[in-house]
This record gives sequence, structure tokens and C-alpha cells, in this order.
Amino acid sequence: MIEENNNNYTEIVNKTFQKAKYYSEKTKFDLIIDGEQTNVQLFCNNKNVYKTEAILNVSVSLFYKFQSDVYENRIYLWDTYARFGLGKLIYMKVLETFEVNDGQMFYIEFIIKPDSFLYEPRYFQGIHWSRKNKVSLFKTCKHLKYEPKENNCQLFYVSWFNEIEQSQTFVTELIKFNFGGKLKKIDVDTLRNRLNFLESACKNFEKVYDPFKCSGCHKNVQSHLLKCLSCHVERYGKCNDLSCNEPCHFDDETCKKCGQPITKINF
Repeated sequence: MIEENNNNYTEIVNKTFQKAKYYSEKTKFDLIIDGEQTNVQLFCNNKNVYKTEAILNVSVSLFYKFQSDVYENRIYLWDTYARFGLGKLIYMKVLETFEVNDGQMFYIEFIIKPDSFLYEPRYFQGIHWSRKNKVSLFKTCKHLKYEPKENNCQLFYVSWFNEIEQSQTFVTELIKFNFGGKLKKIDVDTLRNRLNFLESACKNFEKVYDPFKCSGCHKNVQSHLLKCLSCHVERYGKCNDLSCNEPCHFDDETCKKCGQPITKINF
């Protein structure tokens, strides 16, 4: 069954990648923002596919780390707003991991709460795949085991990144949303600013990928974990309710699981 899932998702990735290449190379894009005041150009075609291009002053290896990240804790540290500028990321989880020839694929789900009170939280479930220092891709799709949530949204996203020199990367992003009429307008300024934000995040938050030292046993713990696997001491804190004991993220004020206050540590 796992191998069958793997093959299905590999096919989805290949088809999405080919579709993105077709959109990028064979369809006409109109320039929306010309990049005079910023280094980012934004385009849109008649299929409502948005394309951004920019030269970022970061290394391709560090940009790849950010683009391939699937762990909620690390994203909380460097991305106040979810990857596509759609609102605040309030939940993210890796549901399944698949080994493939050129790396790993992840089946993930995440929830984004829009800034406007007019819109309900948006749920995304799909496959995430990256090829080292070359491309990153996300495509919403169904899973045999995990039922789709209400307000499940459709999205495909592909990012190509090529090294210009040691500390410069040329980035092209292609993104298409389908919210079933829930969102009438794409915030083009947010899409344009996204790449500049990623550049700033890459420069300032490289430390989030370093292991942290457990305050209990003093072992180094992987950077995407919220607590030590050896002695179970939390990285940032935990829920005050002993029946819950859920570890918290660095900026949580209440427990995400039960809503009770939290006790912060290691700040």
C-alpha cells in the first residue's frame, strides 16, 4: 500500500511540475508589478496563475532550506505568515513521509487563518516535494487514509531557484489558488512582498535550523522538535493542565490543544 501511495504521489508531482513548466513557458503572462521600487516582478496569465521573479541576496542552499521546510515549529520561527501570504499559519503537521529516488516526499496538512474576519480558516492537504537546491513543489491532493476537512482549498505551487553566485539566487515562483469562491481577490502586494520577506528571513533566522541544547539532559535536540526525546523537557514550555501537558511554540500564550494557559521556559 505504501509503495502504491508513493507511485501515485510521484505521478501527481510529475504532472504538477509539467503543468507548471507549460504555464511558465507556453502561456502569456502580463506584467502587474514591474519591480522598479523592489527587486520583484509579478505577472499573471489568463488562467489566474501568478508568477513572481526576483534576484535574492541569499545562497541557494539556504533558500532551499526554507522552501523545503515542512515542520511547523521552524516555520513559526521564521514565517509569521504562512508561505503564500494567505493569513496566519495556525497548524501544520507531516502526516506521512515517502522515500523517493531524489529525496523525500511529505504528505502534509496545514491550516491558515485569514487576516479578515470575513473568511473562515482555510485547510490544505497535499504533497510536498523538493529537489536539492533546484525546485520545491506543493500540490493539494487526496489521501486514502485522511479525510479532507471542511473549507478544504486547492493550491499548486512551484518554485525554481538557481544560483547566480555564492550569495545570490534567481527565484521564479508559480502559484495558483482555488478557494471555491471564498476569496474574490488575490492580494498582489502580499505575493510581491513574499520573496522579499523570504530574503529577510533567510538572512536573519538561519539559527532556527541549528539543534537546541536541552535544559534537562543537555543533549542536542533536532531543530524541528518541541521537546527532548530523551528526557521530555520542552523547548519553549508546556500547558499548565497536567492532563494535557502539550508542548508550546515560542510565541504561544495559550495551549493550542485545550486553550489553557502555558508555562514558558528557555526564553
